[in-house]
Order: sequence, then structure tokens, then C-alpha cells
Amino acid sequence: MTPSRIRSEVFLVTSALFIAFVLWLIAKQAELEIDRLMVPVTLVNVPEFMEVKMEPPRVTISVQYPSDVRNSVVERNFSLEIDPRELFDEDPTKWVTPTVAMARDYVLDENMVEKNTARSVRVTAVEPESLKLHASLRWREVRVEVRTQGELPDTHQLTQPLKADPDKLLVTGSRDALNALAEADDTLWTESIDLSGLKTSKVLFLKVEIPENLFLLERPDASIEVDVGLTEVTLTQEIEDVPIELIRFQEVEVQVIPQTAKVKVEGPISLLEQIGPGDFEFETQGSLDERPGEVQDIGVEAKFKSRVPQEVADGVQIIECNPPRITVEFKETAAENEPLGEAEEDSAP
Repeated sequence: MTPSRIRSEVFLVTSALFIAFVLWLIAKQAELEIDRLMVPVTLVNVPEFMEVKMEPPRVTISVQYPSDVRNSVVERNFSLEIDPRELFDEDPTKWVTPTVAMARDYVLDENMVEKNTARSVRVTAVEPESLKLHASLRWREVRVEVRTQGELPDTHQLTQPLKADPDKLLVTGSRDALNALAEADDTLWTESIDLSGLKTSKVLFLKVEIPENLFLLERPDASIEVDVGLTEVTLTQEIEDVPIELIRFQEVEVQVIPQTAKVKVEGPISLLEQIGPGDFEFETQGSLDERPGEVQDIGVEAKFKSRVPQEVADGVQIIECNPPRITVEFKETAAENEPLGEAEEDSAP
């Protein structure tokens, strides 16, 4: 047999085998069946602080399979799971608009469909090509209250109630954590301020106590500002035995009845401690006829002497003087009352 004849026969055999294989494939292809199933979509790994809804909740898949496994091609043997963390940040503090729901398209393909069937079953298509996911945070608006311990010194008081700035915050968290917050009247507390150690006004930066599984929104940290305004306690005090010293301009002897008064003042304790009975003088409410033998009943008004520190004079208010009126009698001076007989004796020759 010549070489050319051998090659010719090999070609014919190979061609015959190829044609047989193609015919076999066509026959096998004719045995495959195609079906369409409705498959539910399941959300997995949804963070506790997030609520996710999807449209539509089911998809249609096209399945190709040999006829001998037809009984296994049922809906329960197929599933499609979606993880929303692929589209939405699982850190709630990074959500730019935490109170507004966000929508994203989740693209699907046939490789995402899980099947519990023979390997010969093949998913060829998924409809629709994408799902719409709507995600929102569970959130609540809460009040912030300032926690305190101890008492202010008796000498000081608050100018206004302690208030956090800001006094309202947004929080998110698990369903259980938010329910517990609602039971606590939607209130969070700051770390404690020790009032017993405060003596001056100051601004404090305090941490807000955040329960477990709760997160602050729209704030970089849990620090808030508290303006602590303090002022000294104002008391009313009556100073007794204040000598009644009148401001006079003529050299005449004067006698007042009574000779002392009580002066009621009001002011901070630290300033009241700096004044005493000798720090007052009196002005008459009207003019005096400063002539010897003259007796007048006149109203008086107490005032601080010039030696009293300006801080005390400005910070302490004189409320009243008791008695409000006195009797003033003017007398001749000792020189005016000198006996004339002695003078005449000195001038005799």
C-alpha cells in the first residue's frame, strides 16, 4: 500500500469519527430541556443598625438541564443571596445623610445563583439584570443631660442651669439598643461634674456616655461643651451700731439723736466681709440751718466713705437706714461760750 493511499484512508476515518461526534452532540443537545423558575432573593449580613428593602423580592432564572434530572429542577433547589455591605458602608458614622434612605442598583448574573442540583443543571440567565436596594439607618434624636455630683460651696451659685451644647444628638444602633433608649426617655448623660470643686466660671468639654451598640451620627466624637457660670451668693446683712456722722461745712457743734443707726446692705459674701460700722457716713435729705440753738428733724441717707475700696462700693448695695430720720441740735462752740468777765479783767488798767 502506497503512502498516499494510507493517508487517504486515515483522513476518511478521521472525518467519519468527527461527523459521528457532531451527530452525537446534536442528539444530546436535543435531549436538554429549558425551564424558567421564580427564585426568592435573600439579604444576608445586614448590619443591625440598618434596614434594607429590595425591589423586586424575587427574580426569574432560566435553567437548562438533561431530561433525566427534571425532578430536581424545582424552586427550592435554587437560591440567590445579596450582601448589602457591598453597596452601603457598614460604618454608620460615615453616612453623609444618616436620616435619608439611600438607593443603589445591585447588578445580577447567573453565577450568583446557588443550586442544590446535579452539575449538569446550568443557569443560563437571570431577570431582571439588577435589583434596587433601599437602605436606611435606624436612628433616634436624644436629649443630652449634664450629670453632676457633690454640692457647690455655700458662697457660690449657678447663674443658670447647666446645659449641654449641643443638647440634642442623633444616634443609631441595634433594634434592642434603640428600644432600651426609648425606655430611658431618649436621654443620654454626660460624664459627671464635681460641683464641690468649682469656684469660678469655666467652660468644660465632657464626654457623652454612649451605651453599647449605639453610635453617634453627624459628630466626629462624643464630646460636648458645658458652660458653667458661677457667681457669689448675694446676702442681705444688717450692720448695727453705725455712728451717725454728718457731713458738715461749718464749725458748729452738733448733737444727733440717736447717735447710731442700723444699715442694711446687700452683696456678695466676700465683699460684705470687708465692711464694718466705721465705713459709713450720712447725708441729710434736705438742708440744715446750722445755727446754735437750732433743732431739726430731718431724713438721712447712708453712703460709703471714700476710703472704702471701689470694688466694695460698686458691688455692695445700701438698701436702707434705720432710723430713716434723726433729730439734729446745733450748739455754740466752746470759744463762743467763753465768759466775758475774764476778758474784761484782762483789759483793765
